[in-house]
Amino acid sequence: MNRQTTRRNARVETHMLLVKPLAKRYAAKTGQDPDDLQQVGLLGLLRAAERYEGERDIPFPVFARPHIRGAILHYLRDKAAMIRLPRAVQISNRDTGAGFNAASQQRRFIPLEEELISQAIDQGNVLDQMERRQKLEQAMHRLTRNEQGALVEVILKGRSLRDVAQQTGVSAMTVQRRVKRGLTQLREQLSVQLELA
Repeated sequence: MNRQTTRRNARVETHMLLVKPLAKRYAAKTGQDPDDLQQVGLLGLLRAAERYEGERDIPFPVFARPHIRGAILHYLRDKAAMIRLPRAVQISNRDTGAGFNAASQQRRFIPLEEELISQAIDQGNVLDQMERRQKLEQAMHRLTRNEQGALVEVILKGRSLRDVAQQTGVSAMTVQRRVKRGLTQLREQLSVQLELA
């Protein structure tokens, strides 16, 4: 083992305690398993230890925290579901019998920014959120089948334009146009509904 690897390992061992509070914090806000987030955070710590240049006047903990946080956020963006149900809906839909029960699935969402992650769902807004979701579903049903399919595959499932194009037998540019057209129509329909409300 060379000297650089030894130094990196020593930094990781010394600063492992930086990971746990961040992992617990994001686990509490997202419903993810804290152990999973801690493992991901440790990978961020390892990456920070590899990139750290001791000659800079930055203490290692200050340098490492953004790497740990970034690794956890990337994991949440990549692995978490697109939609997080409100807590009231999650509780009311538990143990409803056979079939798909979205509320019994693991509660996950994609964090957009750290500030958004830290905001708890206001219980008074649950009805508003459900009403918005219903309006969005109604607007989706007004789109053509091609536009609906493109939005579901590209926006909700996160698939690439090329993958969707190969599956549907059209060009990636066509899929992109369908997504753009679908989003424009959704925006117009929802803004009209908001004006009427």
